[in-house]
Amino acid sequence: MASLALAAGVPALGAVSHSPKIARAAAPRDGLVNLVDTRSGSLGPGFVAVAAGLPFGMVTPGPATTTPVGDDPLNYVGYSYQDPEIRGFSLTHFSGAGIHIGGELPVMPTTGAVDSTKPNSWASPFTHATEIAQPGYYATTLLRDGIHAELTATLRTAVERYTFPSGGPANLIFDVTRDNDSNQSGGTLNGSFRITGDRTVRGDVVVPDSGGVTIWFAARFDRPFDRSGTWTAAGMTPTKSVALGHGAGGWVSFDTSTSREVQADIALSYTSAREAARNLAADRLAKRGFDAVRTAAQRTWDARLGSIAVTGGSHRRLREFETAMYHAPLMPTTFDDADGRYRGFDDRVHR
Repeated sequence: MASLALAAGVPALGAVSHSPKIARAAAPRDGLVNLVDTRSGSLGPGFVAVAAGLPFGMVTPGPATTTPVGDDPLNYVGYSYQDPEIRGFSLTHFSGAGIHIGGELPVMPTTGAVDSTKPNSWASPFTHATEIAQPGYYATTLLRDGIHAELTATLRTAVERYTFPSGGPANLIFDVTRDNDSNQSGGTLNGSFRITGDRTVRGDVVVPDSGGVTIWFAARFDRPFDRSGTWTAAGMTPTKSVALGHGAGGWVSFDTSTSREVQADIALSYTSAREAARNLAADRLAKRGFDAVRTAAQRTWDARLGSIAVTGGSHRRLREFETAMYHAPLMPTTFDDADGRYRGFDDRVHR
């Protein structure tokens, strides 16, 4: 078998880089993202993140898989190939961890009435035959309600497109205070969920297992929702617009009689609710729509994968090499806001 020859001039991948040269690079003709299946290594305790973020991205939207009897104990970081169901699409992932970690702020599309706060009531079967798992893009069909889910991202904003069946209410459930670790233990965290307009929601979750960080989010939809509700550990409150404390969460519902698609843009911040909203407002690419973001994300990954020129070897060896290249810049993740603010280990905001 021929060996793989590596060209010189390899950029360092050990630190977070916001290089505009990488971000604006055109996609190589051979489409290197097509050589990578982001699910590689996810069978059993593989610990790899299956998500659609950018290299070193703050936000990494991806499926949170489960089983009908609860989360798979071998599912450490959110996705296990052997799991038959999806209970949401989480916004954060910690790739390579040998513990249950990450998976904060899952969002789940459903149809019909929202009458439960338990993810086993809305989890949906799916099949790998309808999955697309590439760098910068993930798609699958949720078989329970016939919903097609697509995920992509900018550096700090998840861009999600859901195509619902026609008729009936189409819901987006924000299971704010649940992550991979809390769901394994059957519990929830502390946080908040707020309806802030007919196209916007925001909230936060306190994550004690990651050094005590708080993650704030701000979400914007491409059209108004007509119904909403909230809940806490004490129960559901369909008429309230704010939920605070243990087990907080909520939902918004859309009319699908004229349009079946809903796009949600969700930005994160580790400093404040205001900064999450500013990160969302500052994201001009997300405002251009899902397809523009997906194209840009996959061009960014093509440029990253193409930063090392590879010749020789079999097609299988090439796929293995590019998959390893893909895994390298998944961590660490961006921690600062669009204006340069970040929270230090002293719990103060710096710039």
